[in-house]
Amino acid sequence: MSVWDTLDPRYRLILCDVWGVIHDGVTLYPGAEERLRQWRNEGRCVVLITNAPRTAEAVEQQLARIGLAHDAFDFVATSGEAGIEALNALEKPVGFVGTATDREILEGRGVHIADGENFSELACTGTMVGRPDPSDYRVDLERWADHRKVPQIAFKPPGRGAKAAPFKRKDAMLEALPIGVLVAPGSGIQANLADKARRLGLPVWKLGHSGA
Repeated sequence: MSVWDTLDPRYRLILCDVWGVIHDGVTLYPGAEERLRQWRNEGRCVVLITNAPRTAEAVEQQLARIGLAHDAFDFVATSGEAGIEALNALEKPVGFVGTATDREILEGRGVHIADGENFSELACTGTMVGRPDPSDYRVDLERWADHRKVPQIAFKPPGRGAKAAPFKRKDAMLEALPIGVLVAPGSGIQANLADKARRLGLPVWKLGHSGA
């Protein structure tokens, strides 16, 4: 018997990570689905949380492909959803850097993408097709930061290649010296970005907080 078998009934909300807790990216861990379903049968609310830069629907579809039944949890909360909420809260068109697929997803969720450079906020979901190197965006970022005072709302980019790659992409963004950094819930990569921004003397805001 483990501590989870005798979890105090007063804990009505279960926040459970996904990657490395429920599955390894390919298969479910033994007993994970049964434990989640047990908690729901006990009347608890089970929320799966992830720093994936995707919609909750996309994560739910991935979980279904891996084999997790939807009745094992109540809903999914993602970093991507937090970013979409922040963009919609602006109630005005925003600039966009990312793939056509990402743009389609944002527009499908009500985010208004500005035509040309008529914007004061920028949403960045990653690099664009044909421009994979973050340094390719330096001229644009510097122009927006210096002349348009554009804050960036950067969704957590999926890591590719070496583990240091995401950190290098963050460094490239900070080199443009933006007027501030808004950090959505995420991983140690997000925390590293916030720490580096503070060391540069840049204001840092976290979603759900007035300051950081």
